[in-house]
Amino acid sequence: MKTSKIILAIAGLSLAGGMLTGAAAPQTAWQDRPFNRMFSEQLHTQLKLMPDQDRQWEALKDEERSLREKMMESRRQLHDAADAEFAKPHLDLAALGTAADTAHEQIYAARRDFRQHALAFYSGLSPEQQEVVINAIKEKRQRMERFLEKRHQRQSGEG
Repeated sequence: MKTSKIILAIAGLSLAGGMLTGAAAPQTAWQDRPFNRMFSEQLHTQLKLMPDQDRQWEALKDEERSLREKMMESRRQLHDAADAEFAKPHLDLAALGTAADTAHEQIYAARRDFRQHALAFYSGLSPEQQEVVINAIKEKRQRMERFLEKRHQRQSGEG
């Protein structure tokens, strides 16, 4: 086995490990908190959408929900693939790496499609509505930065 394949397999294992920790989380976990969804009711209210825009909004919310479900299903499938490999007498790291790559590629494609639909929606908004979206993104980014800073402080023993 080439060194690059070994590295990919190990990367796949680390990806699987990261994905596996979230796979058993209940559906009411962080994914369902309003501030983690871009298409929140608060943003919907602030945008004051026209009827056609509102239909597009609802379609995007449904697509966002579907994307989250696809991601959870992908994690479950990767978890099952890892369980199957670890149950074998001889672990096939390449197969595990391939499973991780496949899961990643499927999710990347779904996220790319969703992003394209969200950008199409955004381009149809008025400049005022676009500003509301930009401000919501900035606020979400600031919340994430504060969260990461607090986590870093806890991990380094500073806070």
